[in-house]
Amino acid sequence: MILCHSESYQHIVYNIPENLRYLVKYMEQHYMQPLTLDYLAEFSNISKYYLCRLFQKYLGLSPKEYLLQLRIEGAKNLLRNTTLPANKIGTMVGIEDENYFYRLFKSKVGMSANQFRKVNSGL
Repeated sequence: MILCHSESYQHIVYNIPENLRYLVKYMEQHYMQPLTLDYLAEFSNISKYYLCRLFQKYLGLSPKEYLLQLRIEGAKNLLRNTTLPANKIGTMVGIEDENYFYRLFKSKVGMSANQFRKVNSGL
């Protein structure tokens, strides 16, 4: 939260090209849907190669890495605030393959989805 209000963060956000800001906002609202690089490039009217360069330059991530980050954050939120099974949460955030969801979650968060829920559950 503090980072979002810092002067350097605000400088970065305002320097992002408008079409990229719009795409990032779209991704934040639709991360649970199947979003391919081709679709994102077409949506933003940018070639997929240039889109990857823009993401790397302004966000420090590829579009795929950013999308996975959004999905993991969405999963963490659902694990904290619901009693839904972890495999259903994976599907809800756009990761259809249950095994891939479990592996990805553990590699990004450092613990399994069930361990994360036990440690962070607000219920």
